[in-house]
Amino acid sequence: MNAAVDFSLAARSANIERMTRETFDTVIIGAGINGCCIANELAFRGLSVALIDKGDFASGTSQTSGLAIWGGIKYLQQLAFGFVACNCHERWVWQQRAPGLVKEYRYLFPHYRGDAHGLVLLGLGVWLHYFLGGNGFRTSRPKVFLSPDAVRTQDPRLRAKDLTGAVAYSDAVMITSDADLTLRVAMTAAQCGAVFANYVVCAGFEKDSNGRLAAAHCREKFTGREFELRGRTFINAGGIWAEQINALAGFDDAPHGLALRRGTFLSVPARSRRCEEAETSAHTTPPPPHVGGYDSHYLTLLASDGRPMFGIPWGPVYLIGTTDIEHPANHLDDVRTSPDEVSFILREFNARLDWGLGRPLTPDDVIESRVGVRPLAMSKTARDRARGQEALALSRDHKIDHSPRLGLYTVLGGKFTPARELAEELAHQVVASLRDAKPSSTTASRSDATTRTQPLFAAMPHDDEAIIRQTMVLTLDDFLRRRTNIAQWTPRGGFGANDEHLPQVRRYAGLIDAARAEQLVADYRRLVEQRNSWRKAFE
Repeated sequence: MNAAVDFSLAARSANIERMTRETFDTVIIGAGINGCCIANELAFRGLSVALIDKGDFASGTSQTSGLAIWGGIKYLQQLAFGFVACNCHERWVWQQRAPGLVKEYRYLFPHYRGDAHGLVLLGLGVWLHYFLGGNGFRTSRPKVFLSPDAVRTQDPRLRAKDLTGAVAYSDAVMITSDADLTLRVAMTAAQCGAVFANYVVCAGFEKDSNGRLAAAHCREKFTGREFELRGRTFINAGGIWAEQINALAGFDDAPHGLALRRGTFLSVPARSRRCEEAETSAHTTPPPPHVGGYDSHYLTLLASDGRPMFGIPWGPVYLIGTTDIEHPANHLDDVRTSPDEVSFILREFNARLDWGLGRPLTPDDVIESRVGVRPLAMSKTARDRARGQEALALSRDHKIDHSPRLGLYTVLGGKFTPARELAEELAHQVVASLRDAKPSSTTASRSDATTRTQPLFAAMPHDDEAIIRQTMVLTLDDFLRRRTNIAQWTPRGGFGANDEHLPQVRRYAGLIDAARAEQLVADYRRLVEQRNSWRKAFE
């Protein structure tokens, strides 16, 4: 399933026209990784599927992950053995379905005297992680324990003082980005017949005489056009906005809710490249591969409060983080990094790494912040008791709430790696509820083992003009942040520290919509200034 798919703006317009006329087996609200995987699974089973999102594909939490498709080794300290085993299996599925986009990567976990966990305990965790991976763990197994000298050979940035050694293990990572993978899942679902439209807001619902949801009241964001999107069942995959969508639908008795935790990564120049080379390579498509040298592994450190933090090589930059802060439910559309988060991340990494600058990293070295809110699912009573706890202490399992009276399924929580497994679980429920829905003969005869050896993703275009023309790009943020990584690899969202890349940004805007190019640039600049508001505290 690698044929080209029409995912252009013309196709989007045609999709919206179809949405105004047809009644779909399933209407999905939310185009993050969960929503797109669900659409893919249901469309592949032969159901008619429509998916909308009030923003762009992966414009919420799905664009702010740590870029890992991993077994979740850190959750072993919660004794979440089943969750880790599931992640290990799903990691193997991603590798099989997206062999050019997800690959094995080496992780290095140095240990310092005084760290919360001993070196032997960390090593035992690695072996348990391998054991739980079972047949689904297809990667090589490097030597687990490393001496201090071997550690610093692997990564000479690590400070020698109090270093007692390290453990090393293999896991998997995304080669391009989480937003890119999400879009590829959406395009593959479109190949199976799913109908997509980004920037379509669900403003409410219409119910039939029995009180069951019959249609979503929709509004196209840019034109203001309103229409009814009719469906036989509805799926709320709204991520951090899931409870708001439940409220619109009248699903007041949903057993689960969300605990919201904000996390920030900071991108800094990879020290194996000069800064100006990094910026130049950022404004290229396709993006450059992971840099080599000592940036060719993920680095895991224990923060002063005992939480794991990560150093992640990503193209020309190095991501460091992350934080764990309760996020207010009334600020879901304005998620910003705080100055305290920047100070915390820099302090923790400066304590363990020597960056070769003759000084610690400062806020001026930060290229961009990468901030998102994690939606953690739990019962509403448990949520009240969980206030103040770290995200790591809370369950990362997803929950699926079903209201038969409304014909609504609500997905809460979950992570990027097991999104396909979540979609498969939900698809079984949806198909069972639509008794007269007839799966396609291809779906009915397929074997699970066969499908998992198939590449999952549709092909993506690689040059600037093709990306804008063929991937439903409507704003500069779509292109600079989610279709490419320019906004996260270049200061000030791609403009450059001193606006040196403004001509290039204007060129991108002209490719999107020549008549509105200056307005697109102005709108994007306001968004970038909002995201960089934390910098004012350090000026």
